[in-house]
Amino acid sequence: MTTKDWLSFCSSKSDYVVSGPHLHANDVMDEAGTDSGQFGAADLMPWDAEQVVELSLRLEDLIGDANQEIVVFNDSSFSEMTLVTDVALLERWAVQNHITAAGEDVSGFIALRFANGIHVYHQRELALSVVRSSEFD
Repeated sequence: MTTKDWLSFCSSKSDYVVSGPHLHANDVMDEAGTDSGQFGAADLMPWDAEQVVELSLRLEDLIGDANQEIVVFNDSSFSEMTLVTDVALLERWAVQNHITAAGEDVSGFIALRFANGIHVYHQRELALSVVRSSEFD
């Protein structure tokens, strides 16, 4: 299942998306792509989430809200995430006070602004790195 398919699945579930497109790193499904009612990687995946070295997503597969804002919530044991894209990262900063168009309060989060207008917000505890597609295996 591709990242885009996974996010599409998550956005169709009211339990996953409250007020707009956002991603919880702990939202997982079984191998058939169905929701088993469980919300933990250890319950659904054949490996221990703590042993997973890195989670990576392609920026182009993520769906933003009306203002092209994407919020990544990390309610799992993942401490690192890689965002793969060929779009230039223009700016990274700590957000003072901001609520996204989808209604998410991202005050205190880290924000990234890309050349295509997309803004990605993530919690400070998540180490998010950005790499070019050509550098990613």
